[in-house]
Amino acid sequence: MRRGILVLSIVIFLLPFTISNNNISAQTKKDINSATVADLMEIKGIGRKRAVKIVRFIKKRGGVESIDDLLEIKGIGRGLLKKIREVFEVKDSVSPDH
Repeated sequence: MRRGILVLSIVIFLLPFTISNNNISAQTKKDINSATVADLMEIKGIGRKRAVKIVRFIKKRGGVESIDDLLEIKGIGRGLLKKIREVFEVKDSVSPDH
């Protein structure tokens, strides 16, 4: 009984920290349209060659409107896209003539 109360107390104590950490990470996502090769290489599964491909693709298009646009790059699938989405988002809208 005493052990159960201790575990419950710990869970209740740590819950606010877990919730606040999720909010912080959502607020600190980087803009994919201003990503550097070094930024992209921090993601597991993206080496220098793939990071360069992504940056060139984004610059050539004048930016992307959605992270999903990166699926057009050979070698980027849904799994890697999910990892990219954890770190990056589209913050700057792309003008329609790009």
